[in-house]
Amino acid sequence: MHLAWQLDRADFDTSIRDYRQYARYLRRAKAVAPDVELNPSHLTLNTWCLSEPKPIPNPQHRLRVRGAPPILVVNFRHDPSTGHAWAVSVARQLGKTGRLLTYEGVGHGVYDRSDCTISTIDRYLITLKPPAYRASCPAVPLEPPAQARESHDFLLRDLTDRPVYETSS
Repeated sequence: MHLAWQLDRADFDTSIRDYRQYARYLRRAKAVAPDVELNPSHLTLNTWCLSEPKPIPNPQHRLRVRGAPPILVVNFRHDPSTGHAWAVSVARQLGKTGRLLTYEGVGHGVYDRSDCTISTIDRYLITLKPPAYRASCPAVPLEPPAQARESHDFLLRDLTDRPVYETSS
């Protein structure tokens, strides 16, 4: 098993012992929230965890960092995978060693989102000089792929000159 899955299990331990319990959780989820689609990748991840050692070899704990160079924590303001509150918590636990750079947008994977994120992170990686406390980079609009900007893309066409069809009641 990969360490990433072990870390996920440490973060979100569902304590599934066997398939019978797993199926019971699925039935309960369907009963409680019938309109919510379940994420197949997360379901697969849960089944992989059935064979993982318990307890996880390196469970979550408060950070204890001493004598380290500055540590840069980078996160989106609106990250669906790793919430901003988690990044704030990590930076706080690092104390004077930790600095948080927040990209004020939506997504996951900050590095190449803007000139600001690239230059701030590169500067840190090259010089170990972190940004100022509470540093942030403004969100920038994402550019659609070149093929989406072509005139045949119906999402980007101007629909104002299209005929309006009346329907009879």
